[in-house]
Amino acid sequence: MSKILVLYDSWCPICMRVKENIRKLDWFNLIELKSIREENNLNIPITDLEKEMYCINLETGKVTKGIDAIASISARLPLMMLFWLPLKLSSYFVFGHKLYNYIARTRIIIPVNNCDGDTCNIK
Repeated sequence: MSKILVLYDSWCPICMRVKENIRKLDWFNLIELKSIREENNLNIPITDLEKEMYCINLETGKVTKGIDAIASISARLPLMMLFWLPLKLSSYFVFGHKLYNYIARTRIIIPVNNCDGDTCNIK
């Protein structure tokens, strides 16, 4: 199976938890992780990267996003492989996209350098 690059938002607590879980479960080192907040030389606008998680297949260059990116990730994690087919079916029947977009729209973003101790000022 080919390696993928997962682009995640390091200002998003949900995304950071997903990133940590990927690191723990990626036994075969098939997933590279990169924050969209780092210097980015990809041809994907930051506004799009802020809306959905993106994966890039490093062998073919194919880009997937949203629920399809989650399916690509699950296919590479042995403990998550059972979820690949339900994720692909949810994508095919559209409700997976709707659920993913709802979660992505309602997540909380915490910009760096605006936190002091246990509190953060969100502008």
